[in-house]
This record gives sequence, structure tokens and C-alpha cells, in this order.
Amino acid sequence: METNPGNESDWARPVLAELLRPLAELALSQGLKLQELTEALKVALVDAAAAEIRNTKGPKARVTESALSVATGVHRKDVHRLLAEAESPVARPPRSVAPLVFTRWRSSPEFLDAEGNPRALPANLQTEQRPNFAQLCASISQDVHPRTVLDELMRLDLVAEEDGWLRLTRVGFVPSGETRALIDFVGANVGDHFLAAVRNVRAPEPVHFEQAVWAAPVDRAAVEAARALAREQWPLMLKRLVPMLEAAEARATGSDDALRLRLGLYMFHEAAPQQAAGARPDAPANNDNGEAP
Repeated sequence: METNPGNESDWARPVLAELLRPLAELALSQGLKLQELTEALKVALVDAAAAEIRNTKGPKARVTESALSVATGVHRKDVHRLLAEAESPVARPPRSVAPLVFTRWRSSPEFLDAEGNPRALPANLQTEQRPNFAQLCASISQDVHPRTVLDELMRLDLVAEEDGWLRLTRVGFVPSGETRALIDFVGANVGDHFLAAVRNVRAPEPVHFEQAVWAAPVDRAAVEAARALAREQWPLMLKRLVPMLEAAEARATGSDDALRLRLGLYMFHEAAPQQAAGARPDAPANNDNGEAP
């Protein structure tokens, strides 16, 4: 049976199924059921439709419940409820100082040794020896006591104290055993990655850098070698990128046209399908066309 190539639902359905599989795995692991996922999808659809209308008609365009219901398929009664709930103020949690301190410790020349590795800092927070942890925290914020930041980093198993010195224990800010924190990272990182790919597809020309290399089958040694290479290169990139972005943040503070950005690196591996043999015939092994998804 042939499908109509012009019918978007024919090809969109399997693509959506592939995109939703990781979400389903996460939901099941957290005990979320279809009802919670359906509610979250309704919220996302209504938000996206409202943004689409404003992007098309202007930021001050009137967005009606009927228009949102027609665009999304969400019942008008639910649209009304969701809009009412969206108007209720929800306090956003303050930006945590701990990841900012961690990142500066890993990237700022002042806190790196001659080989470019993070220095061990005195465990005595009252020391005048420089560089020190209190100085590091003050470079980010003077509103939080250094002991509070240190306790948080140690609780997350990101910093260890040994023989009177503080040392970073991880390459990246990935809290150990902190499910909530890890899921927050998933939402932020994967959300922006997904948006970059989606908006590249929708735009006449790709606007977001997004590339990947794909190979199967490979042996475990190749996976470990690729992982080692990524771990080696990422800190080198951070050392150049973070100071540049910190200076940019200072320049753009208070600007009416300020932007935000997220730049990341990921790697994934799993058992290769039995039929896999070399690169997929429907895609190049290396996507090397500039900023195309």
C-alpha cells in the first residue's frame, strides 16, 4: 500500500514516535502517566500556538481562545483554563550560584594551573592565600556565603576536600544522585537542542549550529575512544568560551535586544540494530553542511 507523499501525517507520525520514545522512558521512570503527559502537551500546544500567532501578527496581536482551540485541537474549555492558570504568578527559582562557581573554576585562567587544569584551592575559607574559594565565589556573587556554595558542591559530589585542599571531582556539572537536578538539566539542555533542530527545519536557511556524526556498527573500544576525545576537547572549548561569554553578559546587561544562548556537546551509544551495517543509506555518517540540522 502506497502512502501519499504529500500527506504530512504519514511521515510525521513515525518521526514523532521516535522523538517521544525518550520522553516516554523518562515519564515511566518518574511515575508519570498518560493524564499528566496529556496535560503537559496541552500546555505546550497552547503556548506554541499563541507564540505563533504573535510572531505572525505582531507581539500585541489579540490571541483568542477560539483561535487557539482551532489551531491546536485542544477543547476551548481547556484553553480557557490553561490561559487562566498561565496568568497566575509562579515564582521562578533563583539562578543557582553553584554551577556558575563550578564553571568559572574550570575555565577562568585565574583558577587554572600551568597545564590548564583547575587548581586545588585552600579548604580554609578565611585564608588570604590567592586564589581561594571565597574569592572564586565573590567573582560570581556576594549575596551567598562561600560556605553555603561549598556545602552545595560537596553535597552534589562535585568537590572533595583532602589534606586541607579543595579539588573538583568532575569534568562537568553533573550532580551525583540528584534526580531532580539532573531532570532540570534534561529539560534545559534537550529543550534547547530540540528547538535548534526544529527551527532549522522551519527556517529558509539554518540559523542554529547543530551537527552530529553517526556510525554503526562500532566496537566498544571505538565508543570509549570517542568519549575520551569529547571529554578532552570540551574543557579546552570552555576555557575560551566562558570568559568570552562572561564579558558579553556584562556588556548586554540592561540591553533591550539582549539574547540568550546555550552551547552543548552530547554523545549517545546503545546496541546497534542487527540489520545495521555501516552508515545509514538515508543519511551521511557526518553531517558537515554548516549549520544545517
